[in-house]
Amino acid sequence: LPEDIGFYDDRTGFDNLMYTARLNSIPDAEAQKRIENLLNRVGLSDEADKKTGLYSRGMRQRLGLADVLIKNPEIIILDEPTLGIDPKGVREFLNLILELSKEEGLTVLFSSHHLHQVQQVCDRVGLFVKGRLLAEGNVQSLAQKLFTRSPYVIEAGVSGNGTTAPEITALLKPLNGIEEIVLKDDYYEISCSRDLTA
Repeated sequence: LPEDIGFYDDRTGFDNLMYTARLNSIPDAEAQKRIENLLNRVGLSDEADKKTGLYSRGMRQRLGLADVLIKNPEIIILDEPTLGIDPKGVREFLNLILELSKEEGLTVLFSSHHLHQVQQVCDRVGLFVKGRLLAEGNVQSLAQKLFTRSPYVIEAGVSGNGTTAPEITALLKPLNGIEEIVLKDDYYEISCSRDLTA
């Protein structure tokens, strides 16, 4: 699924999917059933007879997903699929990808510069720079590979309560996950193995 999807704008969503089905030698009767099912899955049943030139960016992305799925792939490659979609549309699209990958048993390769979106969807992450894989693993293991410091560094300012630095350090040290506490000019830099912000 490319970043910018090309459909015939003067044709309906249904017609565009039927065209893809015919290009992939799917018999019309079977294609019609698949199209109706897929349009329902991606939330476009009510827009099936609308010309794609009138679709929003988010609708085009969902139709693009249906266009990919009509071929019964084992692997789906998504290139920046959430670009230009509003936040609500992004959440819906990411949830749809998660549902489909789990229910259909699909492998989804998700290419994005938005790490927070990748974290929501992916089991494993690979970081590429200039075409070279620098690191691979789940987000936690990547943080450990890429950062020599602790994965979480919390800065906390304390003023005017009369508590001394050794007392504050003594209060924080017993917390499970604290690795180091450093007093800077007017704040503490607390290195942790997990998020202890709260």
